Amino acid sequence: MKRFMMSILMLFTLVAIHATDSGLVDDFAVPVTFTYRSGINLGFSRGQVGIQWFNSNLGEKDNVIKFSYNSGTGLIETGFFYFYAQIYTTDKVEISVGLPNGGSSNPAILTGNNSGDPRDTLEFQSDPQLFTSSSDLLGNTSYTGKVLYDESNKSDADRTLPRVYLRRLNLSVDPDDLVNKTSTQFTGTLVFNVEVQS
Repeated sequence: MKRFMMSILMLFTLVAIHATDSGLVDDFAVPVTFTYRSGINLGFSRGQVGIQWFNSNLGEKDNVIKFSYNSGTGLIETGFFYFYAQIYTTDKVEISVGLPNGGSSNPAILTGNNSGDPRDTLEFQSDPQLFTSSSDLLGNTSYTGKVLYDESNKSDADRTLPRVYLRRLNLSVDPDDLVNKTSTQFTGTLVFNVEVQS
C-alpha cells in the first residue's frame, strides 16, 4: 500500500518537472487526494462512505444519534444511519457486534436518567437485527452479537486493495413502552468488535 502511494506521488513530481522544463508559462492546480494511513477506520455516518478516509463525529458525545417520533411508522426511531469500516490492511478482518456484560444481559437496552432503584430501562429494536438470544433449560437467556463482516475466505489478492463495509441501521422504540416510565431521557451504547488476523 505504501509503495503504491509513493509511486503516485513520484509520478506527479516527474510530470511537474517535465512541464517546467518545457517552458510552460501558465500555472494550474490539479486537486489530488490520497490516503496515507493504514489500519482500519470505523465510525457512524448519515450517508454512504467510500474508500477515501472519512472522519465523522456522529455518535460521539457532542453529536449523539437521537431518537424522534416517526408518525409514518408510529415508532420512535433514529432514522437510517450507517456503521462503516474502511479497511486499509492486507490482514484478514472480522467485524462483529459487541456485547456488554459478556452477553448475560440484553444489549439492546437504553438506560433512563431517573435516580430510582431500579432505574428505568427501555428496549430498542434494530433493523436489521444485531443480536440473537437463546435460553437454556433453566430459562436463563444469553445473547450473542452477530458477525457482520468476515474476510476469512478472502484471497490475498482481494485484500491488497482498500475495502469498505457499510451496515445501514435504524433503531426504534415502541412509544407504548414509555408508559409508567419516570425518566425523561434514555441513553445506550452500540459496541462493534474488530478482529484482525495475519
